[in-house]
Amino acid sequence: MITNSIRLIAEEINYNLNILEAVIPYENDNEQDLLLEKELQNIQWYNCSTNLGPEISNDCFDLICGFYRRIAILKNMDSKNRNSDYIEKTRDKAKIVLHELHKLTSNINKKGTCVWYYIPKR
Repeated sequence: MITNSIRLIAEEINYNLNILEAVIPYENDNEQDLLLEKELQNIQWYNCSTNLGPEISNDCFDLICGFYRRIAILKNMDSKNRNSDYIEKTRDKAKIVLHELHKLTSNINKKGTCVWYYIPKR
């Protein structure tokens, strides 16, 4: 069950990463703004986050939460306040989160047990 939740969240993060990469370089035009407002997703996170347990360290959970806070801000940010730097940092955070989730899933699959990770603060 936990592995399925992690995979669904990772898939959603990957989808969001593709959206973010599609608007870089950000030029503050209407098409890019609509893409950010309408296409960035958080449904799997809302549906699956309550299934996450001790398999995910507090640091990893904080990393995922931080990414989804950035997504929520981008979706709701006034287009005049959006900038390339924030979008690029969100993209970079997505890559970090995906890497950590891949490692976590791989270890759970190998061992079939709970795995604790230490993720250095970034």
